[in-house]
Amino acid sequence: MKGKEADGLVPVLLLAFLAVNGCGDGGRALAELPPAQPVTYFSGPVPRNIAHRGGKGLFPENTLYAFERSLALGVQILELDVWSTRDGKIVILHDEKVDRTTDGSGSIRTMTLEQVRQLDAAWWFSLDGGASYPLRGRGIGIPTLEEAFRAFPQARFCIEIKQDKPGIEREVVALVEAGGMTEKVCLGSFFDPVVEKVRGLNPGIATGAGTLGILLFLVTPLDLLETLDIPAAAFQIPEEQLGIPVLTPDFLHKARQLGIETHVWTINDPEDMRRILGMGAEGIITDYPDRLKAVIAAGF
Repeated sequence: MKGKEADGLVPVLLLAFLAVNGCGDGGRALAELPPAQPVTYFSGPVPRNIAHRGGKGLFPENTLYAFERSLALGVQILELDVWSTRDGKIVILHDEKVDRTTDGSGSIRTMTLEQVRQLDAAWWFSLDGGASYPLRGRGIGIPTLEEAFRAFPQARFCIEIKQDKPGIEREVVALVEAGGMTEKVCLGSFFDPVVEKVRGLNPGIATGAGTLGILLFLVTPLDLLETLDIPAAAFQIPEEQLGIPVLTPDFLHKARQLGIETHVWTINDPEDMRRILGMGAEGIITDYPDRLKAVIAAGF
């Protein structure tokens, strides 16, 4: 080899040498470049766009189909709900019964996973008030929590444990740990004892607060809260609970002072989104993450 052919080969060989051996005292090999920062539940900018049940206003709720498309929209966190089947598998579903969202009927807790696999989780999904059901028969089913972790290992999940008796906290925590998702999830429940049990099983997993915990935080003065160990890493709250206004300037101020994020559900109107983000909430849980994306992009 000679002439122009040899000249053209020199840069290629030089790059290959540098990639393996570095580039002198002031350089580093490509393999030694610092790794990308790991994804955690609280990484990235606020406000957070959190897709309620995976964005149920746009897609069949609590399905891998919905999760994939919401993530493609740029959603930061996927919110979902879990129950157990009769044979102890943790599945993603909002209601205890499958009637509202699938072509089946009955309690999810009386079914085996094999039976659940037969259900069409997009059966009742419609974007035109029931005039059409465009995703029927497309193989969109009720997923397991393990499947969601495997499908989207870099995603973040806000997981509500719906079932309190018999408890499934141990099974949920085990799946989080086995899936390497300990820093990418926040576990919560309306039932305070469920949240407490999760914290006892693995204090390293972020948790929300139960109904009582939220109301106690609401009425407790900041100076007293500052003397306490508040275990919640984030609050997922409605604007009001049990007829009591929860989303107040004082609640937001106290949470911010203690380093606890506040995520408000379920907010679907753009005007409400702008108002709540203007109050200082760090995130919104919405059925329409596309609307929230536009609100955030516009600077509220």
